[in-house]
Amino acid sequence: MGKKSLVLVFLAVILLYPISITAPQEPPDKLFLEKCAPCHGPQGKGDGPAATALNPKPRDFTSGQWKFGGSKEQIIKTITGGVPGTAMPAWKASLSPEQIGQLAGYILTLSQKAN
Repeated sequence: MGKKSLVLVFLAVILLYPISITAPQEPPDKLFLEKCAPCHGPQGKGDGPAATALNPKPRDFTSGQWKFGGSKEQIIKTITGGVPGTAMPAWKASLSPEQIGQLAGYILTLSQKAN
């Protein structure tokens, strides 16, 4: 699958993925479901609806294994700048630094829940 196809699949999933959110407890939960779950899955297991079409596969946050390091700072860097050569986009233009920090903190909780 070419780079253009991956981008189109990613955008289609972001726009069409049916999200059912019932009174989220915290904004990062909702933000994760809206922005991350199409690829990473609602529980962060790397099994979102777009995952089957992606290579490399999205990160399984529950595994506790991190390609670029699992500190909050490194996760913020990854969310902010994306990952070249993958479908992971840079979110710096769409999310505020505060939102990115909240997402990073939430992603760390997914890893901790698995342990």
